[in-house]
Amino acid sequence: HIRGNDATSDTTGTLQLYHPVRYAMAGTEWATINPNPWADVRPMASDGYRSVVCFPLQPVTNGYYFWGKTRGFCFGIVASTTPGAAADDRALAFNRDGALIMVDETWNAGNSMQYAGWLIEKTASSDGDQSFMLQLE
Repeated sequence: HIRGNDATSDTTGTLQLYHPVRYAMAGTEWATINPNPWADVRPMASDGYRSVVCFPLQPVTNGYYFWGKTRGFCFGIVASTTPGAAADDRALAFNRDGALIMVDETWNAGNSMQYAGWLIEKTASSDGDQSFMLQLE
């Protein structure tokens, strides 16, 4: 685990570790460190080139840490026909703006928006719901 560093815009830096290295190092060691993909989570964009990685539990200001849900019961905003208004209409995807959209309205031979989950509640003709089981893992 990394405790700290003295990294700058240079190509080298020193890492301070929480625990000592258990094995001898032959000399000057190096490592490629990749940026954390979750370190720059952003709101959905309308360009269609981003994926949903979590469902925030409350509005989040840019640059702040937050807990994001990846599975379980959720309630979302709908951008299409009310989910579950038709028989066997249970699967949901994320629209480009982050709202929910019925899978049958978005998936075709040319593209497929990201799967969001499925409806939990019993629904009936002309009576759907936005409560759903989130599945982002």
